[in-house]
This record gives sequence, C-alpha cells and structure tokens, in this order.
Amino acid sequence: MDSLSQIVLGAAVGEAYLGRRIGNKAMIWGAVAGTIPDLDVVSNLWMDQIDSLAFHRGISHSLFFSVVMAGLLAYLVRQWYTRPSLAPKLKDTVGRVTTRQWYLFFFLTLFTHPLLDCCTAYGTQLWAPFSDYRIAWNIISVADPLWTLPFGLSLLVASRLDREGKARRIALYIGIAWASIYMLWCASNKHRVDRVMQASIAEKGIEAKRYTTGPSILNNILWSGTVETEDEFYLGMYSLLDREASFKLSQLPKNHELLQADSDDHVVRTLRWFSNGYYNVITRRDGRLQINDLRYGSTRAMGEPGQDDFVFRFVLEDTPSGYSLDEAEGGPPKGGEKEMMRSLITRVKGI
Repeated sequence: MDSLSQIVLGAAVGEAYLGRRIGNKAMIWGAVAGTIPDLDVVSNLWMDQIDSLAFHRGISHSLFFSVVMAGLLAYLVRQWYTRPSLAPKLKDTVGRVTTRQWYLFFFLTLFTHPLLDCCTAYGTQLWAPFSDYRIAWNIISVADPLWTLPFGLSLLVASRLDREGKARRIALYIGIAWASIYMLWCASNKHRVDRVMQASIAEKGIEAKRYTTGPSILNNILWSGTVETEDEFYLGMYSLLDREASFKLSQLPKNHELLQADSDDHVVRTLRWFSNGYYNVITRRDGRLQINDLRYGSTRAMGEPGQDDFVFRFVLEDTPSGYSLDEAEGGPPKGGEKEMMRSLITRVKGI
C-alpha cells in the first residue's frame, strides 16, 4: 500500500510490542522499519525502467529479507543504545531491551509491510529470492484513506498519552480494531463482488478462462473487473451501490499477435509477468505499441477507455535489438486528475 499506510502499520506494531517499555521510540522505530521495504525504489538510480518495475516489491518484500534485515537492525540498534556515552542519559528502559527482543520487534514491523501489500492487486514476491511468484489478494486499494486515517489518528492520540497508562493501550487497540474490522469488511466485499462477477459472466454467456476483480483507487465501494476469454478481454466496473448487481462489461481485443514475433523479448516477457497475463496491446495514434495492464481497469469510470485511460500503460519503442520501454505511466494522463475524480465519485454512487 502507500507509504503513509505502511508507516502507520509499522508504528502500531512497534507500539503494541515495545510501547510500554520504550514509549514513543517504539512507534518511531516501527515506522522506520515499516518504510524500509519500499526503499527498493532507489533501484531507479541504476536500473532501467523495466528492471526497476520487476525489482519493486521483490526481495525487499520477502520473508527472507525480513528474517535477515531484522537481525541486522536488532544488532545495530542494540549497539547504539548500549554505548557508554549514551546509556547514562537514557530515562527509560530502552537500553535494557535485549537483542532478541529487538529482533522480534524488527521482524514484526518489517514483515507486516509485505503482508499488507499482499492485500492489494499489485503483487508481492513474498517468497523471493526462491520464487518470483507474486501474491495479490485484491481486497483493498493501494491507497485507502478510510483504512489509514482513523488508524493513524488513534496512534497520534496514543503518542500523547502516558506509555504505561491504560488510556494509551485503549487508543492503540481502537486503531488496530478499526484496521482489522475494515480489512475484514474489504475481504467480505471481495467475496460479494466475485459472486456478482460470476453471475455476470454466466448471464452474458461469456466463455471465460479466468477473471480478476479489485477495488478502484481510494475506496472499497467501486470495483473493477477483468475477464479473459480465448481471444479477448472484458473490462467493467461494479459499485456496491449499483441498483443492479451486475458488471457492465466492455469487450477489448487482446491483440497479442502484435507482439508474437517478439514473444521472448525481455521487455515483453517482464510486462507479461508483471500483469499476470492480464494485458492487451494497442497501436497508439503515433504508431507505437502500448501494453495495458488490465488488472486495474481504466481511469475512466464510465465510457470506453482511450489510449491514455488505462491505469497502468507501457509504451514500447521498437529498436534493432528488441523493444525498449519508452514510457511507463500510472493513473490519469497529466491534467486529467480532476476529470478522473469527478468520474470516480459519480460512479461510486451507483447507477
């Protein structure tokens, strides 16, 4: 999920484990650890766009990384707090936290980051480096303020209260309870939406090979759905507030044959893997090929999507040595943010 959500989760886990002993330091260190896996974005400094895309949510989001990094952080933080020059100045028990306790603290605050990311549609390589399989449960958007903001507010209140007081625990547990209940509600919505998708496929007589559904950005009411058949995809949306429990599906050709001659190309192979096979190809107005990741649907909540309306789109440049990634875009085209939000809000209300 977004960085703010991961900071809040890491701070909450840290507070739950060591808050009574070391006060707000537990929140601070938890927030730091909750951010570390996303530092893989620094790969942009030396990797090209396609390799950086494959690297994100890779090894740094794995169980292996959490196990190893927790040990390194535990050792370094323990050494820091037991320095002779610092220990006499400490007014709490942080210096008496053992390396083993620090290890469990950092493992929990690190590993909950990829677990939360698994709840989104993006995909998380939890078993890297032993497998590049990407786990995606598709139950919550990559940014959902109704999950993050109340959770963060409860932590902010807790941080102002006595670390050993009952009120601080209550504030923390209210936040954790909210985050847990909201996530269960999201999972329940996923189950409901999948049943609507199955009924829509049957009603329309679509010979589906598979389908995927996921919530649209910033909410858990409006869901996008993608259905794959032998020769095409069907793309549509469904709001929990719709009067009719049915996905409004539009047909999109796969056009995979446009890439058939270069099916083993590194760029094409990576994008096929990244999209989990939910992609189509279009020829842009300028003649270049564009691969669209259809798992996220379109930024246009109503109407047929144009070439710039797909949430994830990748423009290819054909070179003598194969394809190169010329542009990688996410979200609405520049200047189209307000239009997208108006369309999104209108569609969330149902039709």
